[in-house]
Amino acid sequence: MKKSTTASYVIELEVFFSPVQCREVEARREVARVIYNTCLGRLLKRWRGLQGDPKWRTALRRVQEINSIKEPSPEELKERTALRKEMREIESKFGLTEYQFHAFVKDVNLHFGRRISINEAQVTATRAFRTFEKFRYGQSRKVRFLPKGAEITVENKSNNFGLRVVGQELVWKDLRAPLVVKKGDRYAEDAFLDRTKYVRLLSRDIRGRRRYFAQIVKEGTPPKKNRTVGSADSAVGIDIGPSA
Repeated sequence: MKKSTTASYVIELEVFFSPVQCREVEARREVARVIYNTCLGRLLKRWRGLQGDPKWRTALRRVQEINSIKEPSPEELKERTALRKEMREIESKFGLTEYQFHAFVKDVNLHFGRRISINEAQVTATRAFRTFEKFRYGQSRKVRFLPKGAEITVENKSNNFGLRVVGQELVWKDLRAPLVVKKGDRYAEDAFLDRTKYVRLLSRDIRGRRRYFAQIVKEGTPPKKNRTVGSADSAVGIDIGPSA
């Protein structure tokens, strides 16, 4: 499911989980971490296979040659376009597209008993794909797998099922936990009037205690109200523009 491209903003609220719920939340976040690492490892394996393909390597060298020409001729530009298309077709045969990894992660998520929804698994796969792309195109020198206990954000694509907000509660399959809304917080109350597009769940260690926060992506523009920023308990509005 493709995310909406309408104007969006984010309101961040703390989530109050019971101790029993916290253990289950951590178990699900651990599944997301393992899914991320699994996707990243498979991407690197497919990448090594692609690099050994002679047709792809020949096309890559020729594209690099054309790119080095200061003013390529129309024929060379046409050739480069055709070569890039050929390279994409070969990459698809090796399973190196984001769409193919969305299909791949379905089986991975099934292996873990669907502890998180398919939407959340696919968003996690997309993050792994983005990490791989940075490595592939030279924006990073190596990929970094997430060690056990590392912070990982779990994010949905919509507010229809899986991790979502219902009323003033965070709902995640069988878990229901209240969002912490301060009495008289008009900003948060006004924000709840707007449609929720999707939500992401993250944690922070504050004064030696792990606390959980929901970043709720709302449709529209932030309510016009002054608010205090700086307290971890405060509602924070962030305008993320039309590309969420």
